[in-house]
Parts: sequence; C-alpha cells; structure tokens
Amino acid sequence: MDFMMPTHVSSSVPLQPFWRSPMVAGCHPGAVTALSRTDKRLICKNFLPRTPSSGCMSPIRTASQAFKRDPSLNPFARFTPRPDGRGFTCTAEEPVAMQQNAAEDPVIYGMNGETPPASSFQEPIQSTQSDAVSTNTPLKNGSSSARSVTVNDTFDNGVSPVRTAISLELSTPIRTLQDPAPSQERMGKFLAVLKCPTVNLEHLRSLSWSGVPADVRPTVWRLLSGYLPANSDRRPATLARRRSEYRVSVDQHYPRRFDPSHEQMLHQIQVDILRSTPTSLFAQPLTKQMFERMLFIFHVRHPGSGYVQGMNDLAVPFFTVFLSPYFGHDNADQMVLADLDAATLAEIEADCYWCTSILIDKIQDYFTADRPGLQRQLAALRDLIGRIDAPLNDHLDSFGVTYIQFAFRWMNCLLMRELPLPPIVRLWDAYLAEDDGFSTLHLYTCAALLKSFSAQIKATADMSETMIFVLNLPTHTWTPRDVAVLLAEAYRLKFTFADAHSHLAPQ
Repeated sequence: MDFMMPTHVSSSVPLQPFWRSPMVAGCHPGAVTALSRTDKRLICKNFLPRTPSSGCMSPIRTASQAFKRDPSLNPFARFTPRPDGRGFTCTAEEPVAMQQNAAEDPVIYGMNGETPPASSFQEPIQSTQSDAVSTNTPLKNGSSSARSVTVNDTFDNGVSPVRTAISLELSTPIRTLQDPAPSQERMGKFLAVLKCPTVNLEHLRSLSWSGVPADVRPTVWRLLSGYLPANSDRRPATLARRRSEYRVSVDQHYPRRFDPSHEQMLHQIQVDILRSTPTSLFAQPLTKQMFERMLFIFHVRHPGSGYVQGMNDLAVPFFTVFLSPYFGHDNADQMVLADLDAATLAEIEADCYWCTSILIDKIQDYFTADRPGLQRQLAALRDLIGRIDAPLNDHLDSFGVTYIQFAFRWMNCLLMRELPLPPIVRLWDAYLAEDDGFSTLHLYTCAALLKSFSAQIKATADMSETMIFVLNLPTHTWTPRDVAVLLAEAYRLKFTFADAHSHLAPQ
C-alpha cells in the first residue's frame, strides 16, 4: 500500500500508512503516522493514503470495526456515522498533548523551534498505484479547513468496488515542520517539572527524550543520572555528602598514584586524557589534573574493573555540561577553566565523578574481564543488521570485516569518537531519558548509524577501503539535528524489535 504525501512535508520524516502501524492496524484510512519520541505514542498525520489493494477490507469498514472493538486505538481521530447512513465522517483532531509536545519532537516538528531548510520539503513521495485519490487544495500550515477524499472502496468479499467520499473535517490547526511550538513553551514545561517539590522523573524523561534545553541540562542530567534525589529538600544534603565523600577519597588515595603498583595505570590514564576531545579543553592543565584525579579515584574504588581505556570519554559529556552554566554557553572549545575559582571546579569535578561512576555501573560488564557486555552487544548488532540489511552483512563478510574491528569502539566509547560533542550531548539527552539508554537504545542507535551509511559501505571495493570508511564515518559535520533523525530511526528499530528478544541474544 503506497501513500501520497503533500509536498510541504519533509520526505525524511519516518511516516507509515496508519493501517500498517503494528499498534493501530486498520484504524484510520485518512492518515499516516510517525512515532513520537516524546511520549512514545503514535502521532497522527492527516495525509491521504491510497486505497488498500483489491480484496482487502474497505478502509471505512476497517476503521469502523476497529473502533467498535476498541475506541482507544486511535486517540487522534474519531469516526461518526453519517446521517444518511452512507459511511462515516472522520474527524481528525490534534490533541492537546500533540500541541504541547510539538517542539519536543524535532524529527517531526523541527529542532528547538527552528524551521528546516526549504530543500527538505521538495521531495514528495509518489504513489505507484493507478487508483487516484482526489483532494482539494492541501491545507496550508496552521490552517483549519475541511476536505474530501475519494477512494476506491472494496467490500469485504472483494466484489463491486464503489466510489465513496470520506469527509475529513479538520476542526483544529495542524502543526507541521514549518510551524513548531515556541521554545519558551518548551522551557516552561521543564521549569514547571523542576520546580515541583518532588520531581516527576517519568514526566522529566518524557520531556528529555527529544532534547533538553541547555539552560536546565546540568540539573536534568544530575536528576536523570540518579545522582540527585527527586525530592528538592534532600538535594543540598545529598550534594554536600557526595562532594565531601569524593574529597575524602582524593585525599586518601590520590597521593598514592606514584606507587609502583599504580604506575602503569597512571601512565595509561594520562595518555588517554590527551586523546580526549575537544582538544583545546583537554590541553588545559587544570582539565588534565581534574580528569587524572577522577579516573584514578575510580580505578582505586572499583577494583572489579579498575580503569579501562574509554572511560575517559564517558566523563567528557558530563564535564562539559556541568561547566556550561559558568560560561554562559556549551561550546567546550571556548571554556577556560582558569577563569573559575577552585571551589567551583571542585564541585564540578565531584559531580562529574559520581555521574560517570553511576553510568559505568549500569554497563559494568563492558569493562570487566573478557568484556562480556561488549561481546554481547557486538553479536546483537551483527544479528540486528542481518535482519534489517542482510546485503550489508554479506558485503562485510565477503571482505572478512568483523564487527569487533570497527564497532567495538562504538560500544566501548558510546560513539564519542564517531560524533562531535554537541550531537553526543543531544544523544545523551535521550539515553538518560531511558532506563536502558546506554545499553539497549545505544544498540539500536549503532544499528541506525550503520544502516544510514549502508549504500556507501556496500560501494567499497575491498577490505582496506571498507575498513577506512567504517572507522572514519563522515559524521564530523553532524549537528544535534542529525542525531535527532538518527534517534528517530533507532527508536523505530527498537519499537519494531523490542519484543523479538532472539535478536538480542547471540545465536
């Protein structure tokens, strides 16, 4: 079943005919849907699909019967029997939740209130079927109007197709990519949640999935990491206790860093710090000292794994995000730590240490002996790609390219070496919003990333060319907006395969 998309809608939006949706199959013949990353529901888009192929149930009957069985299947539309008894009137209304979450779903509505470039609206999807769907002029952005659609209607037994008119009465304006909700609205929602005596973490996660405003990101990340308690009255005491505990650990263990038993590990930490990005920030002596202390204390306090290469990268997003309020921006290359006082730096260092430790605890088997967690993720990634893009797996196999050769770093460093820092921060907004974001969602994100470059990879001529490409993906110019699209595909994959547990286990 193909469908037609108006030219003013970006063809990159991951839409599907509504009756194809696994959650609401057959419910709305006058719409297609996109997954909302904000509230994990389906968003109804009032586009006009082609009629189902001959022999299928008619869209009107399918919709009406589905609604009789379960009226809650589609919260964004309702079907009312027409007075003349000839079919149903579909009233497709945009719910309040959809309006409120408009700016929180950048893949559908744009990123932070920005309007996508005009070039993204120039490629309508064309149908290949001969059956025509006739409409009047498409709705303009934000307008409210009614239109009629004429479709070929085939009855249940597949005989005598008739022409049936469905009246689509659109009673509320439709937000599109060109009409995002203002960013002030978005900030207001975060502030409303954060000002509560006890933060509703589920609500905060729902808001954060589609990106956190920079002004509140430090607080949101501390909360979603589990470092700060949801109860605001407990936060000052918790911060004081945690920061004091870190200082005690530094005073107790850091002077022993030159002991022969720690000499090799200290050298490895120092070398890895120099490899961290952004380069200008980690070239500053104060940054090196702070990271050396954090990583060495982690090594001493976690004897099960100790320090492992790659852990330095996992501390970088927390570090830059916690620094950002003191510089009025989140450009790490322009942060000069010498401009901050020692007490402020000590607090940032302690908070970064604890948040990084909590994160590593969630994926601890990535770093223990034999790396069982990483091995499992790599096997799952290969199996997942085999299901969604088997020719890509075949191409890699033909040249003897194994996933451990290029994707090990993706898992070990959580894509820190593949993406610039701003997109990584945006990615972590979503990871922190998920209970298993740094494991399960990350797996699907890696699959989406590899799939997005499938054509280029399959065009490589030999093992050497393939390895050079997959180890140096052309993502150095990516922005948070590119990551929002990547996350949309990752969520689609997760939504599709979430209940198919076999692909997450090595065969």
